[in-house]
Amino acid sequence: MTRWREFVEDDAGRGSAARLNMVIGVLVGSFAVVWLTDGMVQVTMEGQVGHVYDLLATSNFVDWVLINRTTNSVNQQIILDLTATNQPMRFYRGEVLR
Repeated sequence: MTRWREFVEDDAGRGSAARLNMVIGVLVGSFAVVWLTDGMVQVTMEGQVGHVYDLLATSNFVDWVLINRTTNSVNQQIILDLTATNQPMRFYRGEVLR
């Protein structure tokens, strides 16, 4: 299993975006997070078609919650974290399950 991390913190700015590029063997992809003005978080994950990806979130680095599991069919997946509106701070982790 391969992991990459992206961190988003709400400092009342709620419009910040971050991007992390990853290279894992022959797998090349990226992971972008945007905190939307309505409080939801949009995560864009790019990776190899046919691979399975998990998106997890936490507020304490101990308890991770599965937000979405998807098989990448079009190179890029856009996922909305609808539960982010209830969180003052949110951290994300992506996992490639293959």
